[in-house]
Amino acid sequence: MDSLGRVCGEDIYAPFDVPSFDRSAVNEYALIAEDTFSASLSNPIEIKIVGTLMPGDEVGSLRIDQGEVAEVATGAPLPLNANAVIMVEDAKMIN
Repeated sequence: MDSLGRVCGEDIYAPFDVPSFDRSAVNEYALIAEDTFSASLSNPIEIKIVGTLMPGDEVGSLRIDQGEVAEVATGAPLPLNANAVIMVEDAKMIN
């Protein structure tokens, strides 16, 4: 408790990343950001769901390409090629 309310006087760096892979912090859709650049409320876009990743799935087990998204559960690894995420609550699924 001696450190409570204090500020570190120098940067501290971890010797390795934890977790060691890009993972989802919430339930979301992982995608390629450029696919959404023209999207708006008046101009929604449709993107195909190509897979689902769950916690414990192997890192690199799914890859997405332009026009594709993956459903990603909290704690799951992100698919290869994904550089953006959209929270499930901010998207609408159309069958």
